[in-house]
Amino acid sequence: LYSGRNCVWLYHVDKETGLLKESSKNIAKREHDGPRHAWPHPNGKIVYSLQEHSSYVDVLELTEDGQRLEWLEGVDILPEGGDCHLFWADGAFQ
Repeated sequence: LYSGRNCVWLYHVDKETGLLKESSKNIAKREHDGPRHAWPHPNGKIVYSLQEHSSYVDVLELTEDGQRLEWLEGVDILPEGGDCHLFWADGAFQ
């Protein structure tokens, strides 16, 4: 997994060569979300993505064919009334 360009890229590892092969470019749910970090769940089917600009954590699920990620839900991680323009991923500008 790699996040960048307002998307999360999904790669597969070739078991024989160890080389990465791009599988899909998964666009963020909200315009200019800015995915900063992506972390897979131990079950290998769910990915959590922290959005740098909107301060959401999105939950994505690997499709049955393993070729792309589908958005399931997003949760705002800022305190009620928090302005996402004052935060950057998990650090405050103030």
